[in-house]
Amino acid sequence: NELLDDTNVVVDMAIEENKKFVIYGIESHYTNHWMHLLECIGVSYQFMEDEEILDWYGYHVESIFELSYQDLDNVFIIINKPYEKLKKAIDILSDYNISFENNNAICIYDYIANLDRRKIFADVCAGPVPKMLLGEDFPCYYMIGEQEQDTYKIMTLGGSNTESTLFTYESWPEKLGKMLKNAGIKATIYNGGIATYSSIQECTKLIRDIKYIKPDMVISFSGFNDGAGIKTTGRYIYGMEKRSVDNWLQNEKMMNLICEQYGAKFYCFVQPQIYHKDFEDKYWNLFTQGYREEMYPDWKEEIEKQKDCPWLVNLLDILDEHFDVYFDVCHVTTEGNKIIAKHIYDHIIDDIRGK
Repeated sequence: NELLDDTNVVVDMAIEENKKFVIYGIESHYTNHWMHLLECIGVSYQFMEDEEILDWYGYHVESIFELSYQDLDNVFIIINKPYEKLKKAIDILSDYNISFENNNAICIYDYIANLDRRKIFADVCAGPVPKMLLGEDFPCYYMIGEQEQDTYKIMTLGGSNTESTLFTYESWPEKLGKMLKNAGIKATIYNGGIATYSSIQECTKLIRDIKYIKPDMVISFSGFNDGAGIKTTGRYIYGMEKRSVDNWLQNEKMMNLICEQYGAKFYCFVQPQIYHKDFEDKYWNLFTQGYREEMYPDWKEEIEKQKDCPWLVNLLDILDEHFDVYFDVCHVTTEGNKIIAKHIYDHIIDDIRGK
């Protein structure tokens, strides 16, 4: 898995030195990843949290402050905290002289190796924006392809699965850009995907920016943050709507209408994810059970009902035969992004060539 490319040397060293592995944090998307990885390579581990938990699905989770009574030279910490709690965790560990620099801790967020790299700014319309996306010509967009007057313009919207600055490998819009170039198509992709964005932020961003970008096509790669987001980011309030899927569909339909008004082709691709699946593997079941109860069957049923929305393309299951590309319930490796980009390419190429 390329997520471990920059850290596997440190992990190998810790294994060779027979260090005690500690997974610090249990509520991250990556808990299952670490459990499965360590057990596959035969490394024992224990869980720690900020406060002791006597029984977490059969596991005893010790307080991180129990490190005070352990041989710290023999401890290796996997920081498994959600992004918003990461800095606090790093500060706590620093009191024990445990850090990335000392090679006795790692974190699966490869994009957080340098915390200053993703300083967040506020887009007054849509929300948080990484510092590296504050260009002068098209702020809040990552530019892909040739920026010439006669290119086919594609505007992509979505969350972390779409953003081009989040991970160290190529996003699906970047891979799509290469596929179009290899097909002899001159295209410019304005990638507006940003981590945490849901459909309401996509819609707001589209309303503001479509008249300036003047895209030929708009792609929303969407679904996860609206649906499963109720579990990961707290419950949203949808105003008149009672279900997250209804709110999401309304926003996507609004985006389609906006694109019609401005002469742009619109597609919403429902992003693949694993919340709606039932697994024999105890790790995936442990992690996904709560999400399945929250999100499904409403979402899958409603998507299948939308026969009058030809612009809505269901990609929920396209990775079922490529399960190893997931490193959590929705994020995928570079190979996963390649598969996603190919599906999108196959669906839109006739529209592009027919312009």
